[in-house]
Amino acid sequence: MNMLAVSLGFIPFIVLLSFSIHWRSLKTVSSSSARLEYSRVPYLGYSFLLVMVSWVLFIASPAKEFPSLLIPLGSIFAIIGDYFNLQHEFAQRITRNTPIFGGLLSFSITQICYSAAFCAFSSNSSLFNFTYSIPLIVLFVSIPQIVFSLRVYYKGMPARIVWGSRVYSCLLGFMAAAALIYAFAYGGFWILIACGGVLYLISDSILGETTVHGRHPRAEYQLPWITYLAAQGCIIIGYGLLSP
Repeated sequence: MNMLAVSLGFIPFIVLLSFSIHWRSLKTVSSSSARLEYSRVPYLGYSFLLVMVSWVLFIASPAKEFPSLLIPLGSIFAIIGDYFNLQHEFAQRITRNTPIFGGLLSFSITQICYSAAFCAFSSNSSLFNFTYSIPLIVLFVSIPQIVFSLRVYYKGMPARIVWGSRVYSCLLGFMAAAALIYAFAYGGFWILIACGGVLYLISDSILGETTVHGRHPRAEYQLPWITYLAAQGCIIIGYGLLSP
């Protein structure tokens, strides 16, 4: 067991606790634009802490094998995606006022990194060696596609957002399915990683309805972010616990 990962496991817990305090402070803010202004800096700060945890775990690992590098690399692209999704002015400019596309592109790379790390770590047992592999992959690739069609898509949505969302949904579903397949096969810390994959699905389903579709409930930022931060924490710490 990686004792450093055990020691650093409290940081995601502290992040979620701090987030909960921030969540309470937003309850009286009725405007969506005002909530966004209150949320930008703290949310990026929480995400940055998790990025630092992933890099500390990699640097401290005696093996420093390439699959382990994919997790902190993925976390770097995740915080870039966070920057786009929080719609900062610079993100608006470089994406022609569609920062969500930058978020989709960045998080697509994140999911590729995570999926590759999972598969490489279990190289002795192919992802497709198990009888339940194909059904799980089909199921988890299909679920976000259905959610997008029913709850996120709207007439007139820019084509690159539509296709970007479709591609990202496939990559996200595959990542979650891969984590679950290995969790069923090996148990242990893979279960924590699988929880992260499922939480990612939940987070992005909510984010699709709010940030992409444009629904603005009072918890439009808190719900997708608390599940996202928990997802990142589960994957980063879980993978760290798997490493020697």
